[in-house]
Amino acid sequence: MDCDQLRSTNARQFHSSHSQGKPLAEFYSDTVGPNTLDGPLETTERTEFQKQFKSNFLKRLVEPEVVRQFLTAGQPGYVAELDPKSATFDPNKYKIDILNRIGARFDNRFNEFQSVSMTTQDDPKTIADTSGLVFKAGVTGALTAFVIDLPRSPLQMTC
Repeated sequence: MDCDQLRSTNARQFHSSHSQGKPLAEFYSDTVGPNTLDGPLETTERTEFQKQFKSNFLKRLVEPEVVRQFLTAGQPGYVAELDPKSATFDPNKYKIDILNRIGARFDNRFNEFQSVSMTTQDDPKTIADTSGLVFKAGVTGALTAFVIDLPRSPLQMTC
């Protein structure tokens, strides 16, 4: 049953889904973890995730600030209050705009329900810090491709 059918029949249906935007934490590691159910599949998916993280997801994370700093008056999307060079610049509106647009938009194939509310076992940062040093170095290297004018960035000036 598609969305139009659901709306027209007013039918309700339970649909479970994994958490959106929460990739499997083990993908932040450089190696297969001790609790894997399928080592070769995890290796294949981790490799693809890390490749896409550096080429797509990282770009999406920094995109709001990178794009905003190059907009000029008259271009689509230009708002003087969000331009650090404008006399009417509003740092608070800028921060809200940037933070509301940040998102990696991870592909669903990498997502899985995970929670780090009790332990750090599934915390991507902990995993990257302890067993994902090659991945972290690759991400750091990929970040050099993005130009963010840090001295002018309101996020740097006011945070």
